[in-house]
Amino acid sequence: MVRSWVFLGCWLLIGVLPMSAVYAQDQGQAQELADLFVIYDVAEEAIGSSALAARQNAVDEAINQAYDILINRIVAPEARSSIRRPTATELQRLLRGFEVEDERSSDGRYAARFHIAFDDDLMVDWLQASKVPFVMRGLGATMLYMVWTDDTGSHLYTEASDKLEMAATGWRNRIGLYRIPFGTLKDRLAMPISRILASDSLGALAHADTIRGNRAVFIFASEMDHDPSGLKAVAYRYQSVPDDVIGEFVIRQLPGEELKAMKTRAFRRALDRLDDQSMALLQVGQGQEVLAEIRIDTLDIGTLPTFRQAISGLPMIDEFKILSVGLPVSVVEIEYSGRITLIIKALDQAGFDVWPSVDGGYRAKLRPAAVPRVRAVGSQ
Repeated sequence: MVRSWVFLGCWLLIGVLPMSAVYAQDQGQAQELADLFVIYDVAEEAIGSSALAARQNAVDEAINQAYDILINRIVAPEARSSIRRPTATELQRLLRGFEVEDERSSDGRYAARFHIAFDDDLMVDWLQASKVPFVMRGLGATMLYMVWTDDTGSHLYTEASDKLEMAATGWRNRIGLYRIPFGTLKDRLAMPISRILASDSLGALAHADTIRGNRAVFIFASEMDHDPSGLKAVAYRYQSVPDDVIGEFVIRQLPGEELKAMKTRAFRRALDRLDDQSMALLQVGQGQEVLAEIRIDTLDIGTLPTFRQAISGLPMIDEFKILSVGLPVSVVEIEYSGRITLIIKALDQAGFDVWPSVDGGYRAKLRPAAVPRVRAVGSQ
């Protein structure tokens, strides 16, 4: 494999897309934010009057494609048309750098895969100028389980066995910041396919913790009976935990469409729907932060640590402050981006009831003998 790097400005670290160092103090959260502005696996092929001209044409087109993918990732569909298209010069200024892999070149022809990083500060300024709501936080590292089931059994898509087929779904360029199991023995022992098929949410979250994530997504595809023409119909259902985004749909094979192409189209649709539903939880207008004051019933000494643990690692939370500690009530303040819905769901999973208070804040109370409430896909 041929790999090369192009650096813009003073971006000079080697071996990884070096974003985390330029962000805030927490390196793990900083890297998640950095990853949101990196677009992977943009394949491009171009021709030109020479090999050098063809390479430049491919680079220009890859940058344009990466910009479109980034906008789709962080801006809601209804707002995208309000953003002015940057000129070629403006696009160059919005970049931090790019990596080139699998280069193939001959006289007047060039092909490669690109990983392209945009400058997050400049992109935020660009979106603010367009006055559109956008996402400034991803959902954190998310373990993604994609399973296809037919008469022969169930197949889990992994990095080791399905890398190229999975790449076509665009899974690496999503707001979920997905990771798929690599397919090693360690992976299989941590989360056997029998537990995946049973929608083992607690097991999935434990598996996600191995990639420093706090979220998991199941997508199940089940082949249905063929229609009289012989074309396949497949039922898809998906669920994310702990935020509990759920949906299902049926997709039918198009005349002349290969089965692999239908799978890609359907998995992409499931990921699109997950993105759209999750974006509503994270979307912010003009990048503004929101403060929420929460009064917590703290009759038990362990309640406050349980509360803090429940929301630790949520990507939209920027700061957590304890304003007062006491009996029977303690008060905390959370600064966050987007909407509070996902925070409330995380607290519910940890056993807290949360409701708005008359003073404009929120109240929270730990349910007696609370245990995490995790619902399996399809359960009521």
